[in-house]
Amino acid sequence: KTRHGAKVTKTYDTAATPLTRLLRDHPNLVDPHDERALHAALSTANPAQLRRDIDLIQANLLELAKRRGIVATRRKANATYLNKTKVKSTRHTRAFTDESTTHPSRAS
Repeated sequence: KTRHGAKVTKTYDTAATPLTRLLRDHPNLVDPHDERALHAALSTANPAQLRRDIDLIQANLLELAKRRGIVATRRKANATYLNKTKVKSTRHTRAFTDESTTHPSRAS
């Protein structure tokens, strides 16, 4: 319930592929010939094989980059959450008064 007592109901769209959403929401944007070609490509696509192909291409790109020089690898965005270690700060959690970007002023 919200502050005012009204109940909030969330409505989710049904799962659909990008092609299905495109054809449903914008039926006049796609030429019938292109629509048939897209349906054919979608019906023959193998998501597992596409994932393997993407992984292989990424590995090849990394190998090429390593041959050229140092490659900085990026940590996963949620790495701290995944390894369940608490981040300990060596600094204070609050800024010192001389670090403030907006200095306090007296109200008149």
